[in-house]
Amino acid sequence: MKRKTVLGIFCFLTLFFGGNMSAQESADDKMRFINDEVVFTFQLPTVFNQAENYRRIHHFLDNDLQPYSGGFVKDSVNTTYCAVTDYLEVSANMFSIFAWYMSYELSIEYIDSLCVIHFGRIRFMEKEYFEDKAAWESNPHNRRLNMPEYSGKDIFIDKSFKVVSIRRASEKTANAALGRFDAIVTEIKNYLNRIVF
Repeated sequence: MKRKTVLGIFCFLTLFFGGNMSAQESADDKMRFINDEVVFTFQLPTVFNQAENYRRIHHFLDNDLQPYSGGFVKDSVNTTYCAVTDYLEVSANMFSIFAWYMSYELSIEYIDSLCVIHFGRIRFMEKEYFEDKAAWESNPHNRRLNMPEYSGKDIFIDKSFKVVSIRRASEKTANAALGRFDAIVTEIKNYLNRIVF
């Protein structure tokens, strides 16, 4: 009798907590591979109309996204395209910092009461290379520098970035990027769920 009770409680807890965990979607669950590019797509249903969704998300992009750099490429009530660069600190100790600058295209489609968010054209450049390139190119008389860059495919799928001093460097980079995408989507959800804005 005790075994059946314990088994019943275990099954109930597994269904209850397992169901709740699967309801939380992360960026890792939303990854697709399209035309040799890694793309993350999120669909966020709202109770607001297209114009109100645009207004709320635009407020978030202007005030709370806070990337290293970014700008609007195209912006209308139907679609917003942004070119964004974020600084990702993957790991640090008292001797070194392992960090990247991650550039990507953030696009948002406003379809009635649905917002579709895409993160695409993802590129990674090591911190030192990016900062050297930015300093060099800040002088208009200097030519453009080509520094090593890794695509989303290199990091998320092929895991081709390797460095002797850091175990599973590609995996750690992918986790940091996923964390950033998840944080952005969570913030956008918060903006879309507020009753008073």
